Amino acid sequence: MSDAAEDVLPPEIIPAAAEDSAASTVVSALLFVAFIGLSIVTVGVIYLAVQDFLQKRERDKFEKEEAEKTKKGGKKAKAKARTGPRGFGQKIEEDEE
Repeated sequence: MSDAAEDVLPPEIIPAAAEDSAASTVVSALLFVAFIGLSIVTVGVIYLAVQDFLQKRERDKFEKEEAEKTKKGGKKAKAKARTGPRGFGQKIEEDEE
């Protein structure tokens, strides 16, 4: 039986890359370029997302400050200007024409 096992040995496996080294080199180079390109795009998208987040946060903070200013200063700004003396003991100055 050992003679039958020796006769059924699989043929030697030859890698496909050994036959076509120029094509495999080109494919490897293109895959490497694609990897680098996708990495750059990914970093760009992350950068844009962070910038957008920071701008939104700054705008919200600014709007909140403006709302507080109008809330505090809004009541004072709505007061009507009075004619006449503005303090105790001041004389009323009238133009006589």
